[in-house]
Amino acid sequence: MVDTLRGRGIGFQVLTGALADIDPGTADGRSMLQVVGAMGESERSLIKERARAGLDAAKAQGRTGGRPTVVDEDVLTVARGR
Repeated sequence: MVDTLRGRGIGFQVLTGALADIDPGTADGRSMLQVVGAMGESERSLIKERARAGLDAAKAQGRTGGRPTVVDEDVLTVARGR
């Protein structure tokens, strides 16, 4: 993304945080941003895997997510007018 912006004549600079001293205009800066991006992508994948594993474990225990239903057969019969 930074390379695409640079190709369009748009600069990129990190303003705050641990990466504020990185200059993406240099080879070292670009490398560091790529490493940080790869770590972020990896972390996101781990979060998704853990969430899926948690949902699968809950399902195996017979639990399901979502809002509990308040509509039963009596309510449906009244709503249908039968």
